[in-house]
Amino acid sequence: KNSLKANSNHKPDATYFINNYSPLKMSEHEHCLKGKEAAGQSAGTKKSLGGRDVYVSEPLHGQFNGKAILYIHDAFGIDLLNNQLLADEYAHEADVRVYLPDFLGGDCPSPAVMRGEETYDFGAWIQRVGREKKWPEIESFVKYLFEHEGVKSLVAVGFCWGAWPVAKLAATDSVKGGVLHHPTLLQVPEDISNLTKPTLFLCAEKDNIFTPEKRALAEETAKKESKDATFVDFAGTNHGFAVRSDTADAKVAALGAKNKAVEFFKAHL
Repeated sequence: KNSLKANSNHKPDATYFINNYSPLKMSEHEHCLKGKEAAGQSAGTKKSLGGRDVYVSEPLHGQFNGKAILYIHDAFGIDLLNNQLLADEYAHEADVRVYLPDFLGGDCPSPAVMRGEETYDFGAWIQRVGREKKWPEIESFVKYLFEHEGVKSLVAVGFCWGAWPVAKLAATDSVKGGVLHHPTLLQVPEDISNLTKPTLFLCAEKDNIFTPEKRALAEETAKKESKDATFVDFAGTNHGFAVRSDTADAKVAALGAKNKAVEFFKAHL
């Protein structure tokens, strides 16, 4: 699907190029693997749920009442401290349980790649963890939460690679809404047209994956089709800022994105 067939009758439209050329050029994926590791101590626990490792963070002030957040990670997976700390913040500030499942089976770059100490074949990785391969696993885990974990109300939040499943979930009755941060592999306008639940897009100003063209088409589609979708841009940021901020300005923007997400969770759970 990512290459043109040699067919003189094939005349791809603008959305074809937006979805198939801009996002998958390797030079444009640099910020998927960049950022800074967080420091601190996570408060949650890692468990085995539904046949996979899951980092679980509990509400700070109250007991679990059936309300939960499904946190779908970026390429670095659930063991990256950044992801765990942010899951803790969501749990404590929204006062709900947060599930951060490993949907990569440990198949992810190490933090050494982020530090520039190792190289990583992102192209081969993205082929292993594509939408068609991973969506059934994600659907199955959501079903598990409702059937075995006592979840009664769920919202989803995702970052980079983990954002496209949020869009797909927000087209179902499984979630009350979804929050996407600087998405990868989002299909525009299809994923926008399919939305049926409130959706918040927290966007980087400079994003070679969710490009200005792709972002503009997404918002245009949402408005044209009267979707309950909100787009927020964070000035001076790059793809990945919300979870792997590496400058003082990016940290301020990440805090703003976190606060926007928590407001969304409180409003829709």
